[in-house]
Amino acid sequence: MIPPPAWGAVDWTELLPSRADDGEETEIRFVLWTLHRRFLDWAEARDIQKDPISGEREPCEYRRASAPVQRLDAVLPEAAACLNGASDRYALLRSALQISTWAEASGYLLIALRFAEAAAACDPFDPAPANLAGRLSRTLGIAPLADLWYSRGIALARSRKWSACYVRGHLGFGTLQKEIGNTSAAVEHYQRAAWRAQRCGIKWLAGEVHHDMLLLALSMRAFADAETYAERALNVYPKHHDRIPALAHDFGLLCTREHAFRIAFPLLRRVLGLISRPHEKMIVWSTLALSAAGADENASYAEGRAAVLDMAPAFPMGAPPALMNLAFAAHLRCEWPEASQCARKALEMIGGNPLFKEQARDASILLEQVAQRIPATRPRELPDGSEVNLRMLYESLSRLLSNWHGRTWRMRKAQAQPGAFGSA
Repeated sequence: MIPPPAWGAVDWTELLPSRADDGEETEIRFVLWTLHRRFLDWAEARDIQKDPISGEREPCEYRRASAPVQRLDAVLPEAAACLNGASDRYALLRSALQISTWAEASGYLLIALRFAEAAAACDPFDPAPANLAGRLSRTLGIAPLADLWYSRGIALARSRKWSACYVRGHLGFGTLQKEIGNTSAAVEHYQRAAWRAQRCGIKWLAGEVHHDMLLLALSMRAFADAETYAERALNVYPKHHDRIPALAHDFGLLCTREHAFRIAFPLLRRVLGLISRPHEKMIVWSTLALSAAGADENASYAEGRAAVLDMAPAFPMGAPPALMNLAFAAHLRCEWPEASQCARKALEMIGGNPLFKEQARDASILLEQVAQRIPATRPRELPDGSEVNLRMLYESLSRLLSNWHGRTWRMRKAQAQPGAFGSA
């Protein structure tokens, strides 16, 4: 069995109240700092070296065990009660994950990471919080920490024979490898995820594999393959899966790369109203601005550009790809100073971070084109059959978004029955 990790001291100095803060913000940070310390103290006092859970309990899988949390005061009493009482590790794990969910939805990504790590401390043998910590570390641009957490999550999921967590871990690790430019390793992780998803027969898992393969194909400029993966994901995702808006956005991004701007624009407009997390909304705004630039929707272009420039300083971990979308958009419109400014700002915010290797490459190429005043290529038509296929996928996604209500917490019997998360 994998030994529990050593939990070092966490530097929360950037989250403590400062003189610049006031009122409710200061109080929230202080309460969360205190609560986080209590979670780690609880875990340290127990210091369990052996897995306390039998194989019968289903995993506290992040998206399923933590219902959406809209208000912090809805979960704080439960967390305090768990810490004050004789609660088991599962209850504390769930409470920490709920606070992490609230923090991520509110844009406090570092706080979300710290509580994911606290959840992992409360049950160091559960792979779900390790996978979550890996994803948040990746989102924050901390590649070495993401590598550590994903490796741990995959190993724990293999040990407990929990397929959902195993697939999620490989998908996240594959995405990390893709972002640092290690394509062969990314493909290997995606293939392992696909194999397990197929073996365990859970459709939403297979959908997530195809979805992430779409993003890999997109980064490799393999647009025909990306269309295929988009169609496969669309065919197997449950109609209310929580990644449906993300799939629509990523399909819209594919359309912008193929210069099908008038297909992407109305779809991205609809996606914008379905995304709540601030850092994700910034990305959607940027892709919307790019599609609007290509579709000659001047008002929407200006609106999207203003939104991204306003949000980028607050969310530097997602700013480079968003700024590059603005740079591409300005390039399409032959707005040379604006294109150069956004590309240079993206490079400045990347600062050598390996997670933004693709954006750094694109920025360098675009700056050379801008310097020589080379306009963006805008083909008159798409390759044979591609436009028809894109329009068919657009229609299917539009219908799906019209009826999408997000994840409901009454799970389908076939996906919540005993063993659904178990051994493949």
